Amino acid sequence: MNTDMSINVVLFQCDPETEPVMTAMEARDEDAARRAWAEVNREHTLAAADVTHVHSEWQFSPADEEFVSATFPNAKATYNFARPEPDGWEEALAAAEATVREFYEKQQLEQATNGLLESAADGVLLPVLRSGNSDDMPHLPSWEVIPGQLYVTLARCAPTPRGTIGMNHVLRNQVEDEEFVELAVEAMGNLRDGLQVNCTNPPGVPGGLVQLDRPGGFVTSMVAEPNFHARMSDIVGAERLLAALPCPDVLYVAGVDSEWADKLREMVTESTHEPYPHAPSLLLIDQSGAQLVVEKTG
Repeated sequence: MNTDMSINVVLFQCDPETEPVMTAMEARDEDAARRAWAEVNREHTLAAADVTHVHSEWQFSPADEEFVSATFPNAKATYNFARPEPDGWEEALAAAEATVREFYEKQQLEQATNGLLESAADGVLLPVLRSGNSDDMPHLPSWEVIPGQLYVTLARCAPTPRGTIGMNHVLRNQVEDEEFVELAVEAMGNLRDGLQVNCTNPPGVPGGLVQLDRPGGFVTSMVAEPNFHARMSDIVGAERLLAALPCPDVLYVAGVDSEWADKLREMVTESTHEPYPHAPSLLLIDQSGAQLVVEKTG
């Protein structure tokens, strides 16, 4: 899933039976259509008169609209998002990203409802860590790890025939509050099953690094476990901890003052993992709770 809305994908369709030719421009580019057409013609032989549809993620500039109208007289021109005023791009990009995320969430939920994720229907109930504000997804009951920044939902998870993980989400209209709490306890128990903990130092000896893995992934949701700080503190011999979440499948913990601190930050900042459902992040965790230190959203 690509949510970088600063990139404007432009498509040129000739034959409805074949895939359109596409290229990518900067969303703010005032000359995107003209430059996109020049770029696709460096690799493809297309006649402007044969183009029947020009589609852009973002509405073209007035100059580009004139270019499209004059160059492709037989084409229908469409777009997904209206072009903002020059000083309104930051707000427009954020709103577009939120729309795209919501679309994919609804699509996934519809797939689950329609039985397209049937393999997950009898899967393992697990907590799913998510970046952002839980208010953005009111259809999913949740609890917060860091208010407004990190929260957890529940889903039954299982491998699909395509090698991905199917998630059948627990929906707000399916459970009462007390039942959700019971399911959350069950999910955290399932998450601990098979948990693998590897330490560079003997437990309790300060200065070590802890790596947590779990067959089936989702191990980063362990940061939402109520006793996570106490257990990790005992292992690494420190009260103030850094937890690196470079991807959903591995979790690293070390003391704030240990030699591993810079390495943990580097793991996050250099991660190539897609920032969904949670972005690569570095957390500071102590007895008072968790704080977000670094988050890589793109």
